[in-house]
Order: sequence, then structure tokens, then C-alpha cells
Amino acid sequence: MRRRNALASMACAIVSLAGCSDAPRGNEPPRTADPAMVSEPARASEPKAPCSATAEAVSAATQRPIGRDNARDLTGVLAAYTDDIVWLPPTGDVVSGKEALRARYRTLFQDNAIQLSSEVVESRADGKIAYARGYTLGALRPERGGAPVLVNDKFVALLRCDGGEWRISHLMWSPRGVTP
Repeated sequence: MRRRNALASMACAIVSLAGCSDAPRGNEPPRTADPAMVSEPARASEPKAPCSATAEAVSAATQRPIGRDNARDLTGVLAAYTDDIVWLPPTGDVVSGKEALRARYRTLFQDNAIQLSSEVVESRADGKIAYARGYTLGALRPERGGAPVLVNDKFVALLRCDGGEWRISHLMWSPRGVTP
């Protein structure tokens, strides 16, 4: 049951934004915007073209993973996230990086039929960063039978303009506390 709840919480992850804090995390050195301090791989992920700063563009990028979740499209869903994605699920450990995310999604997709929808109720972009806030509803239906796990979560996603597209860099979510 605990594993199913963790998977249900993970399924609700839709959106996230990264790279907007100069504060160090744990043992990491402080982040800097000084181009001389940016590594070549980091420069490679800078946008090739500006991202649209409209609320609609941010909302669409935030909702993109949901359709890919429902289709169990691992490649498609991972493309919606930055390589340095950080998930902050309501329970369990922080998930950092696309490879860790890939492992979580493989398990989710293998074990469940997914039927999710999302609603973005607030979004904004400023330069190369954006955020979105909203709700995710639906169910995870275990492939091996059993009761579906209902999803009714609220989320905040941070996004970054990466390669000319908005991609989720940080995603935080938790149960809404109300029954749909």
C-alpha cells in the first residue's frame, strides 16, 4: 500500500521550475550567473530561442507530461523535464536528475494504467524561468488488479526555458485533502 501511495503521489507530478535560486543546497557550492563560471554542459542547455512568456505557453508545458503519462510514453514524458529535474514528493526521498526520474516512471508505467488530468490555475513567466500552480485528478489502475489509487493533488511547478522550450525543473505536490 505504501508503494502504491508513493507511486500515486509520483504520478501527480506534472510540472517544475529550476535554476532560480542562488542559495546553495546541501554541500553544493552557490549557484552563479557569471558566464565564466558556467560549465560547457550548462551552456549547451541554454535556450536556442526565447520561450513564449505567455501564461498559455507555461500552462501547456506544465500539462504536457499528463498526456504522456496516460499514454505511458517514457520518452515523451522525460522530454518535458530538464536534465537536472528535482521532484519533491509528499512522502519519500527527493528525486534528483532525469535518470532517477526515469526509474520512477518505468515502475509507474509497468504497474499501472494511468488516467490523469490537470488544471493550471495560475502561471507566469519572467525571462528564462516560470511557474505554474494547479491540480491533478485521476486514478492509477493496477495492472494486476485491485482497487484504483485515486489522485487528487495540488502542485507547484517551476519551469526553465531550455532549448527554446519550457521544461519542468522542479515539481512539488501533495494531496488536496478534499474528495473529487
